[in-house]
Amino acid sequence: METGENFTALNYSAHAIESMKEVVQRLPPHFVQSINAIRIVSDMLRRSVKFILPNCAELLDPLHVSQAHIDLLKLPFPLVAFEAPWQKTDAKDAGYLDHYKSTRRIALCWEPGATPPQLAHLNVILDRFPQGGVFILPISWLDVIETWNVGIGGAFVPYENSLGSSRSGSSQPFERPRDGSP
Repeated sequence: METGENFTALNYSAHAIESMKEVVQRLPPHFVQSINAIRIVSDMLRRSVKFILPNCAELLDPLHVSQAHIDLLKLPFPLVAFEAPWQKTDAKDAGYLDHYKSTRRIALCWEPGATPPQLAHLNVILDRFPQGGVFILPISWLDVIETWNVGIGGAFVPYENSLGSSRSGSSQPFERPRDGSP
């Protein structure tokens, strides 16, 4: 696939791991759960297989996602980190949002079988989705304070998904209705 973009090593994960070590050192000792959680995420990030994605992780045109794309979504390894620069060029994103800008992002993703023992309670989700899926934890560079931030929560995306119809009747979930309503 020729994209015209040159990919260079971002090393976001290595920098995030170092940032997490600094955060753990600065936290008061009685923040035991936070310290343990950051250490677990740091270790998972260290062990993950890293992938570089293009700007804003734009691999597919969201207006042309099909069920075939959804059916192919599987992790290439049980524990991965997807690193992506996030440079928005849209003028509507400028201004007050600059205070919340995150120009570097990591998605730490793992299958239930790769869940560390300390987080095994997360696998209760398999009671509802026995076909499995992927846990996703965002890790973002906060430009204003120049540090990496582990998301306070994540997501579980089951492997068996289907595209439904939107309100417009289209099978494309991202398409706006033709009457101009949101």
